[in-house]
Amino acid sequence: MMTENTDKVRKRDSARRTALEIACGMRDGRIQLIDGCRSLVQLRADADIPPSKALDVVVAVESETDDYPVGSGRSGYAPELLARLDAEVSKYLSDMRPVLMEACREIIREIEALQLYSCDTKVQ
Repeated sequence: MMTENTDKVRKRDSARRTALEIACGMRDGRIQLIDGCRSLVQLRADADIPPSKALDVVVAVESETDDYPVGSGRSGYAPELLARLDAEVSKYLSDMRPVLMEACREIIREIEALQLYSCDTKVQ
């Protein structure tokens, strides 16, 4: 029989594995930076990752781009506005990329230290 504590640990570990996969995907270019930042910000409480400067970078980027439309949310925008927003976000992300890549590397190290998982390890 599972205890409430066991459920919390499993939820935390699952969130940490997902956060690790996202940070690795951002670093490797498989996950769009904005999508990754948004996902990491949403996962941080469930993953119970201690506060860090690296996580602060992700939160800052997410905050700076939180009004930028992605996916199906883009359909409600005029093409001219989308073009302007795309240019602004592209420049911002280009400027932030080195700092964000280092933050991803640090988040990966932090989660691996907590969980002893690696980007190359598939955990069921």
